[in-house]
Amino acid sequence: MEKQRKRRPRAEAEVARILERQRATIRLTTLAVFVLRVVPVVVPLVLRFTLDALLDQRTGHLFGLDFSPQQLLVVMVGTGVLVALVRAIGIYFYVMLAGKSGHTLVADLRIAMFEHILRLPVSYADRRGVGKILLRFIGDSDALRSWVSRTSPAIVADRLLVLILLAAMFFVKWQLAIMILLPLPLVLLAMRKLSPRLQTLTRESRSFQATLTGVIESRLSSLRQAKWLDRGRASRRPVRTLAGAIAEQNIRRDRHAALVKSTGQFLAYSAVPLLIGFGVWAVWSNAATVGQCVAAVWLAAHLSVTVNRLASAVVVQQKAAVSLERILRLLERSAERGRSTQLPLFEPAGESITCRDLIFCQTGAGSPETPLNLVLEGPGVVVLEPRLDAAAFYEVLLGFAPPTSGELLLDSQHQAGVQVGSARQAIGWLAWPPVLFEGGVLENICLANPGICQKDAAKIILQALAGAPGADARSRGASALALWLRKPVGPNGQDLTNEERFRVGICRLLVMAPAFVLVDDVVCSDRTAEELRLAILQLSKTALVCVAARTATRLGFTADGNNSPPVADNDVPRCRRATQPCSR
Repeated sequence: MEKQRKRRPRAEAEVARILERQRATIRLTTLAVFVLRVVPVVVPLVLRFTLDALLDQRTGHLFGLDFSPQQLLVVMVGTGVLVALVRAIGIYFYVMLAGKSGHTLVADLRIAMFEHILRLPVSYADRRGVGKILLRFIGDSDALRSWVSRTSPAIVADRLLVLILLAAMFFVKWQLAIMILLPLPLVLLAMRKLSPRLQTLTRESRSFQATLTGVIESRLSSLRQAKWLDRGRASRRPVRTLAGAIAEQNIRRDRHAALVKSTGQFLAYSAVPLLIGFGVWAVWSNAATVGQCVAAVWLAAHLSVTVNRLASAVVVQQKAAVSLERILRLLERSAERGRSTQLPLFEPAGESITCRDLIFCQTGAGSPETPLNLVLEGPGVVVLEPRLDAAAFYEVLLGFAPPTSGELLLDSQHQAGVQVGSARQAIGWLAWPPVLFEGGVLENICLANPGICQKDAAKIILQALAGAPGADARSRGASALALWLRKPVGPNGQDLTNEERFRVGICRLLVMAPAFVLVDDVVCSDRTAEELRLAILQLSKTALVCVAARTATRLGFTADGNNSPPVADNDVPRCRRATQPCSR
């Protein structure tokens, strides 16, 4: 918590920078909404000078000039049409500018949140689940967008409009203006007392929603198991319970929001009939004219509508405050260790990976307290100790999980002493199943090396795999392979076969050309096994390639405690075990 408090100013500054980029557009939006709000005030002011003359069909005075009744009628109608035109223009620019600033704002926020999520430890996503993160990523940013781009400019404009309306009423007849001022302190007091509760209710509702999205995400990500378990409808129970709890919580929140709105509306609109009664009495007693009374009532009604809008905006404001707080809590989280710019970059020579008394959780390897001591030297192919949990070892090596104790050295450099991002760029990892993202095959492959163009990446792949022995003539053809590189992968890679998905992982290693290559226990067909073998032999000429024991046997890489002879021709590096296997 202390680290988060220290990062809070940085998170606030980042959000402030995002808002600063929209300052000019938001100001124009505020100006547009102010114009469309304040222009109708002209109508009652014109009535105040023209209505009595029109009713008596006599010459009236306006703008220091004399007008006949017909001319006054034309002026009054023309003023109404002009006001309608100006309001239409104001609404157009208000909606257009609000959309521009709002959508740009939400894009900047989502980019900032996504980039920060990538800097956070893997455990952050593991503990919360994708569903909860997506709710904050999408729902909270949308709520903040609505507030910043629409509600906030409207509140500024309406607050100024309240002052202008009160000034106009005092200009029309100050005695009538006093009547509308009586309930305003009560409105402000009600908003001050009732609105904070909305934040608490909204925060609880978002918490329930985050839990529900997490449950649904876990069910959908394991849809086959969910369908199997649903025979007894047990998997539906948590969703039903949470959905009901969210409904009840939202009902309580909306009930309180209704109380806020209704209180403000009652206090605002209750002044209008009082004003009408007092105005009619003033006309009877010749203390005010009909034009003054009508203008005052018109302005009072306009003021009541404005106050009601402000009460509704308070509800939106409290919801947005919760969303802003949740976004700030995300941005203030400390990044994973090893991302400090003060640490040196890792510049690998591809020589060795050294473990000294390294302790980490190894599933199925006996006691988790067993220290790991080995030296992996390259370039070449190294077969890992059969009992070594390769997946857990890779988690530690890539910095996703910290070791319990011990030292991990990359080219004699302590892993914790270099920037973790640069270290990962030097380590290629092939596991099953390879993760695929939306886009095409070649686009997915090039994610492994952003600095390479797709044309060069395709050339590397074609040179390495187009002539794979043991494959049929169709797969060996460079044209067929080039056609496959342009194929879309579909959602979660569903447009590709398992063989094609695995080939994407192989091609990623070829394009990445890392200093260290980690090949996990994988299951592959004869065709992709031969392609993987070719890729390993190609990469091991310049990199240290560590292969899990079962995969090494599947590919024909065998080694004993001594440095065995090459497994292929004389150009292939020697295949060997680690010089100091894991002690058991």
